Amino acid sequence: MPYVTRDETGAILTQTAIARPGAEWLPDAHPDLMEPLAAARAQATTAIDRAAEAARLTYVTPGAGQAAEYRLTAAEAAAARAVLDAGGTLAEGAYPHLDAEVRAGGAADLAEAVALVEAQAQGWSHVSADIKQVRRAGKLAVAAAEDAAAVQTARDQALTALRTLHAATP
Repeated sequence: MPYVTRDETGAILTQTAIARPGAEWLPDAHPDLMEPLAAARAQATTAIDRAAEAARLTYVTPGAGQAAEYRLTAAEAAAARAVLDAGGTLAEGAYPHLDAEVRAGGAADLAEAVALVEAQAQGWSHVSADIKQVRRAGKLAVAAAEDAAAVQTARDQALTALRTLHAATP
């Protein structure tokens, strides 16, 4: 828990564990407390993670509740697929998220809703894997970079690659 004082340019003058008037508290992992290469790496990995999330959000709706809805719908579709593959009939009311898709007009019936969810999940799985690969490769390249210029190059390459993964806007 360092407290720092800064000069008029913002450069750190002193660092102490004791709070003093005019001192600013910084968390231990704050970039201002890191060596320049470590700070560059931290900033680059944050930029890569944010760009990966921006790419994801061109395909999916943000929010933990929305993610939970996607998981529940996919689980219902998997359960319904098992019934269909066994030659069974899908009971209305047994699959509330699939029923909601039908009531919303996105599918004519439960079987069509299952097929729609399966197609969307398969498409998202491929895109998600591509985003993960670029994000991880970028972060690994940043970690392996030997100087700030190499960090910036690795970051820029990852950001460019992530931009290519954005969904086309209709």
